Amino acid sequence: MKRSRQRESNPALGPTRAERRADARRTRAMSHLERVRGQAPRHTRHTPHALRNAAVALAAVGIGWFVGSTWKQELQTFQRPPRLQSIAVQGARQLDPADIAAAAGIPRGADPAEIRSDVVVANLSAHQWIEAAHTLQLPTGALVVGVVERRPAVRVTGPTGNIVHFADATGTPFAVAEAAETDALPLVRLPRPVEPQIPDATVSRALQLSEALVRSGLPAAVEIGVSADSDPTGYTLRLLGFAPRVILGWEAPEAKLPELARILASEMPEIAGAGELDLRFAGQAVLRNDPLPEGAEQAAEARGFAPPSI
Repeated sequence: MKRSRQRESNPALGPTRAERRADARRTRAMSHLERVRGQAPRHTRHTPHALRNAAVALAAVGIGWFVGSTWKQELQTFQRPPRLQSIAVQGARQLDPADIAAAAGIPRGADPAEIRSDVVVANLSAHQWIEAAHTLQLPTGALVVGVVERRPAVRVTGPTGNIVHFADATGTPFAVAEAAETDALPLVRLPRPVEPQIPDATVSRALQLSEALVRSGLPAAVEIGVSADSDPTGYTLRLLGFAPRVILGWEAPEAKLPELARILASEMPEIAGAGELDLRFAGQAVLRNDPLPEGAEQAAEARGFAPPSI
């Protein structure tokens, strides 16, 4: 008590041991209370061991990020289709597959992402021998091109006969026929120039007449002539193994084929030397030794002026 009174009278002497212990307990109690209440932040003592663990964890995160980024790039590279290596062609019968691949307009090594199927199909469809096309990209880097080629049904030429075109079943002239191929199909001779890539009703009608000959059991047509609109000659035929030119006229030429079959079956000797067999007149067939110039008017009524009929 005496010493406490002395310290009170003389502050320079400092607190006693008991007072210091009491202050320490009071400080610890207040600190614990503040932590419980969440009012005081926890202060972690950073030891060398803790710093080392943090550095290891940070390094692991960095390595994981690098490995993950590299793996992602490798996966994207693996998933990306390789560059175009080849073009496979399906459906080619008359065309060279190399020509079809070139017509597709896609260079080797092209990026598959930049290959547009509609552009390839348009390029192929512009080829005169290709009727339709489709494409399929394979994961191996190959491009499959399927084509449907045009099939020539007849040959077509104009009045001069200088150029011969192939025409398909729709009557559309589509390609110039080579000289070696000129005798392979019936020739349709038009009174006007041929218009390629445009469907022609006259050519289609001539093709129907050619098919009707086959169905009737008659010799195949070597040539089908079509006169000008003002010329009554109409449709004419030159048949395989039959010398005279057959004149059918404009009206219902197929209806005259049974009469033609009857005449051929008769094997009359007069037919062999005739130049023309005219079937335009109902009930009679007119033979001419020398063909009249194309476009000449024929008299149907005056039997006295008509050449011999059978």
